[in-house]
Amino acid sequence: FVGRTCQRYGFQVDHISYYDPVLDPYINAVSVDDKSTKQSFILRRDPRDISVLYFLDPADNRYSAIPYRNMGHPAVSLWELRAAEKALREEGIDAVDEDRIVDVHPELTHLAG
Repeated sequence: FVGRTCQRYGFQVDHISYYDPVLDPYINAVSVDDKSTKQSFILRRDPRDISVLYFLDPADNRYSAIPYRNMGHPAVSLWELRAAEKALREEGIDAVDEDRIVDVHPELTHLAG
């Protein structure tokens, strides 16, 4: 699991953004203990398919599935993500972002198959 604050776009983990309207009440939420810091939320994901995060909702202590913010992106595994990041770094691209990862991913699938 990872801990993240909920931003106006949702959550971002490993350069990938996730969002669902269930997050709206938690956007920019402040910590219950310290009003000067943002609240951190527990997120889980299946490394075989990182297209969905599982958000532990503090209101009911249940997990909600939070999809990619851009649902047009393909489902990838954590290993494919790491390979895409590595391929981008080897090309000299330091500013890794979600769109670049998706652009390089089909190339990696082609090489593996």
